[in-house]
Amino acid sequence: MEKPTGTIFYQRKPSESVCRVVQLPCEHYADVGKLRMLVKWLLNKGHSSFVCTLCPGGAMPWQGLRLVLDLPEDELRECERELQRNSQQPSLLSKCPACSRLMQRLSKSELIVTCPSCPCSGGKDCRFCWDCLREWTGSQGDRCGYSDCSSLLLLRSCSVIESVRSAVHQCPRVRKCPGCQNLLGHAGGCNNILCPYCRCSFCYRCLTVSPRHSPSCRIQPNPSVL
Repeated sequence: MEKPTGTIFYQRKPSESVCRVVQLPCEHYADVGKLRMLVKWLLNKGHSSFVCTLCPGGAMPWQGLRLVLDLPEDELRECERELQRNSQQPSLLSKCPACSRLMQRLSKSELIVTCPSCPCSGGKDCRFCWDCLREWTGSQGDRCGYSDCSSLLLLRSCSVIESVRSAVHQCPRVRKCPGCQNLLGHAGGCNNILCPYCRCSFCYRCLTVSPRHSPSCRIQPNPSVL
């Protein structure tokens, strides 16, 4: 698999005689043939993120990219298998509950995810909650409208750690990492823990992000809303 050469991304739509182009979610344009080659080359090299070079720092989620690539079914499935293998944070990948296409979460603070032109939703966008995978009903993108959303329910209902000699005595048994939002527990030792998913170092008692923190800080309760 060779990396494509020449111009791939365009600020404005070029003439049809130059190449066949598609408009990207960022509203720039790309040579669709070279874009397909680029995506496959990146996946072959172990990458799991994609950017338009005209948008520095602006990553394109897979669900928007696969829509403009319009790959044959067998090629699409292979790309999605490679994307899953390459991902350093599997928790940021999920499947659309309607069509089972692979979805990529870029914003850790947003729970709402959109599957564009979802095949199982009559070609309309399918919006769902990343945590409970149900149709989105929230009024804000970071708050699921269901009171029993899986993560929220667990955070609300979990028991506390009962160990008088422990630095996390009376802390909830389940916490949400302030970095990647994954749920995790305390495996023993001091109150400072390192998230195994994103390597964020924080205090299990008060949730302060810091490599070192006093064991006498005040215990922060789990959120009542996500």
